[in-house]
Amino acid sequence: MYEVKKGKEPNSLTSYKRLPGAIYDGPNFTSVKADIRSKLLNEQGYTCAYCMQRISIGEMKVEHWAPQDRHPNLQLTYQNLLGCCKGNEGHRINAQTCDTRKANSTLRYSPANANDRINGRIKYSGDGTIKSSEADFDLDLNRVLNLNYTRLKSNRNAAINTIQKLLNNKQGVRNKDSIKKLIIKVNGRNSENMLQPFYGVMITYLTSKL
Repeated sequence: MYEVKKGKEPNSLTSYKRLPGAIYDGPNFTSVKADIRSKLLNEQGYTCAYCMQRISIGEMKVEHWAPQDRHPNLQLTYQNLLGCCKGNEGHRINAQTCDTRKANSTLRYSPANANDRINGRIKYSGDGTIKSSEADFDLDLNRVLNLNYTRLKSNRNAAINTIQKLLNNKQGVRNKDSIKKLIIKVNGRNSENMLQPFYGVMITYLTSKL
């Protein structure tokens, strides 16, 4: 998980909200939802807002951080919407992750709320374990989102190993300037506006070396 910088909502959503009785997935919402999906993908660099694995227009879900059934007034609020992976949808509950596992549960912090300062609340162990020093939020990461599911943990470990190799492929000790340049590189997007999967793990690891 890493901070998501939200932009302006799609114009089609702004127009839709002016309609009497407008609701999420209501009448004539198909094209609006397509615009929302596209905007979320571009904002998040085609990575899941929770686990940071690759997502695409055909392999994603639109997540309501504040659940619709508990907060119907926020169902069309763009700041409340996130792009997520399908989280092993259809599998047993112990294998589900992210929005699929979360369902109608609530989270204490949102990656899309700058005031929540999500980057400072999360740490990663060398083996890829995601954790928080705040006990309640640590439970959210494990029980609500299941972000330490075996495959996700393994993928984060691989991302950390990749960064360690980059740091070690040069003789001597890396100075702060070289680490900062590497952070900028990892945080960069390709020609299709995509971030590297699990980029936040790598940035967090590099930041700890400054």
